Amino acid sequence: MFVFEDSVCFGHQQHVFTLSDEVSRISVRAKTLKKAFLYLYLYDPEGELRTSFVIEKPLSVTSIGVESASLGGIAGKFSLGEWRIEIFNLEGEFRREKAMDYQIQVDVQLATDTQSATDSYDLSIETVNCMNSDRSIDFDMQRNLMDQAQWYRGDLHAHTLLSDGSNTLEEATDIAESQNLDFLFLTEHNLAHPRLPKSDTCLFLPAYEVTTDLGHFNLHGPDRALDVNKNHYKSKELIEQGRQIAQQIGANLCVNHAMMKPWHWHYADMKLASINTLEIICDPTWSTSSRAAEEALVLLSAMWNNGHKIAGVGGSDSHLKPDQRNPNATEPSLYGDPLTWVFANNLSGVGIVEGLKAGHVYFERHCQLGFNINKGALLPSQGVDGGDVVHQINVGNVSQPFYAERVVDGVVLERIQLSEEHITFTTNLADAKWVRIDIRRGQLIGHQEMKGELEGMINPVFNLQNPIFAHPVCDTWGELVETI
Repeated sequence: MFVFEDSVCFGHQQHVFTLSDEVSRISVRAKTLKKAFLYLYLYDPEGELRTSFVIEKPLSVTSIGVESASLGGIAGKFSLGEWRIEIFNLEGEFRREKAMDYQIQVDVQLATDTQSATDSYDLSIETVNCMNSDRSIDFDMQRNLMDQAQWYRGDLHAHTLLSDGSNTLEEATDIAESQNLDFLFLTEHNLAHPRLPKSDTCLFLPAYEVTTDLGHFNLHGPDRALDVNKNHYKSKELIEQGRQIAQQIGANLCVNHAMMKPWHWHYADMKLASINTLEIICDPTWSTSSRAAEEALVLLSAMWNNGHKIAGVGGSDSHLKPDQRNPNATEPSLYGDPLTWVFANNLSGVGIVEGLKAGHVYFERHCQLGFNINKGALLPSQGVDGGDVVHQINVGNVSQPFYAERVVDGVVLERIQLSEEHITFTTNLADAKWVRIDIRRGQLIGHQEMKGELEGMINPVFNLQNPIFAHPVCDTWGELVETI
């Protein structure tokens, strides 16, 4: 047994231990002594990553064997020599330093031990490989569960026990399947899953949430995990590393909860050309979510008005079990609330990521939205040459009232109550840049102005004749914010 107790401010600590006898299993138990958020990385003598996970006040346990491992662990042989534990505190970069105390215990099972080679913490469901010990993502993005071009429903933002979520991988699988999700990205803070569930009905896809003191963004479909090391762990360095990964491999870069303080995006130098999607509704059961979504809509309109065709998406950002609640919430925070629908050529990693980047996306919570644009000739984020755009819209859920808003260049021009019957919006884009449809909760009363809670959104159709889309203005996030 090896025991380490120390503290870390913003930055890094290292601990080492030596294996001098043949080993069949290593277990790592770690916790902070008060509320904190630290990262633990375990490297073998060859410098290969064997586990990575978040440390908080509740005890975290990872167990690694030769042929099996628990959540976050990478199975394999155990080399003799010096093993290295790296601890990072990535919070507090721009405020007064505050030391976070932690404890780590490493238990070693010798190869001569007659105990079982498996462990009760090992994953108990069928999984597929996702991340190797060199941090490369080794996932078959071509494997598909359905070979058909259609709309697929899923969630772009979710957490498990690997970071600061409450669900095991087994529980996450059960929730995703019970929610009838076609796909799910598990987006842990700065960490990639070594293995992902293999489900017959829900495609679990590689992703992670680049998490810094300047804001958070998801990478959907990266080819490698973040390299958090003693020389590169500051906010700007992690943001740039994530941006380069997205650019090189073609992953989808999605800025998360951009207006939800204190986790809002405030890295002013971020190039808008690097952003593919913007999270609009984030965990609708969180107390500040509704206001943050409205502010994100204003930001999204400004992006389009300045020529940047970035799609709006949803994300549950769920950290909770189904029977848990956020403070003051009356409903659970679940994977798939909101749903993000992606039109893809098939249900594969490549198909979903390509659909996201193309902006063929809408999101909703519970209204069971149905629509077509120009009788199915157009998808969201496609364009016309200044002609008519006709939306036909209905909802399948009539247990509560919903209405639609026709928004042109950021201005609401029309509102219509929704039902199971199709309503029609017609927009001529000859003198406009774009038209989108917002879905809101509430009953319209005459011409009374109202602002019901945002329920969903259909991404816009663009006027391709407008020169702004050939020559966007506002190069950076900071420049864009100054226009609002």
